[in-house]
Amino acid sequence: AQILVDDVLDAMSKISYNFFKPKRKRVKLIGVVGTNGKTTTTYILSEILKCAGKNVGVIGTLGIRYNNCFIAPELTTPDSIDLSEVLMKMLALSIVLWNYLPTQ
Repeated sequence: AQILVDDVLDAMSKISYNFFKPKRKRVKLIGVVGTNGKTTTTYILSEILKCAGKNVGVIGTLGIRYNNCFIAPELTTPDSIDLSEVLMKMLALSIVLWNYLPTQ
C-alpha cells in the first residue's frame, strides 16, 4: 500500500504525534526564542528548576538532556519522530522541558 501526501514533513509530524500521543498528561513546555543567549538562558533556568526539586529537560542545539540522559545532536532541530519520542519519555518522568528554537 502507498499513501501519497502533499507535505511529507507535515504528514510525518502528525503520524509521529499520534504514535507517541500522550494518553492523559501533557508536557509542561517552556520555549526560549531570540537571537542570542538561548542556550545560556535555558541551562541557567534548568539548574534553578533542578535546585527547586523539578525534573528538567533541555532540547536545543547542544543536544537533548534529561534525567541523566544525553542525546547528542544529529541536526540543529530534531525531526518530528525523534522529538515526539523524547517528549513521551520526558512525560513519563514528569519533566519540565526547556526548549529553544535556533534563529535562522
